[in-house]
Amino acid sequence: MPHSAEQLFQQAVNYHQQGQYPQAEDCYRAALTKDPNHINALHLFGVMCYQGGLFEPAEELIQKAIALNPNEAYFYCNLGTVLHQLEKFPESEEALRKA
Repeated sequence: MPHSAEQLFQQAVNYHQQGQYPQAEDCYRAALTKDPNHINALHLFGVMCYQGGLFEPAEELIQKAIALNPNEAYFYCNLGTVLHQLEKFPESEEALRKA
């Protein structure tokens, strides 16, 4: 098993891309335990939550990624999509405009 947050993140991405979501979730969580501010783990774990219909956790994770780096357009694109699913239309529009 990988040991660093970055190694765990890379393993999570591999599992995520293969559709092995339980394993990906375990690795994302482990990476975030080691580094709660791992921006890419926050973002992609949020994307995976969105893909699984878990919109509230997705919003929270992507918002944390944005708080750490408010200059990534694709974070705002994904946040806008999540907010749309949550029927938070003004917030969704604002996020997409920021993107």
